[in-house]
Amino acid sequence: DYLKSATNANPSQALTAFRQVAQAYPKAPTVQYGYAQVLSWQPATREESIRVYLQLLQMDTAQSERYKNGLEQVLEWHSPSAELIPLYKQAMQANPASKYAPLSLGRALWQDAGDLAAAQPVYAQLVQDFPTDTKLVGEYAELLA
Repeated sequence: DYLKSATNANPSQALTAFRQVAQAYPKAPTVQYGYAQVLSWQPATREESIRVYLQLLQMDTAQSERYKNGLEQVLEWHSPSAELIPLYKQAMQANPASKYAPLSLGRALWQDAGDLAAAQPVYAQLVQDFPTDTKLVGEYAELLA
């Protein structure tokens, strides 16, 4: 909560300070985790947050569940883009149980790249894995329409 309130008070100044600390301590998981969290709160820095979480998953396996949860959160908030498709695939490999990495991939393929044929099997698998998610099922129905 302290991080969030400090970031909300002056976002650009707080982000600059966090970036400097993260660069000074690139192998400190606690510092990088805090940095990834701060990055996730602003739409313009969510891509960087995803990258930091993916690095954390490789750096500190003891805290992998924590980082997977953070990655899921930022992917849920993130607006998918076709240029980030390799990043979504990397996130799917890092967290095979992820809902939001394949959903980001499917949305990027369908809504940004316009590749319905590539998006369809991604959504089909998501609906199979998360059949009670009515929003997801609705998106899949829209894709098929």
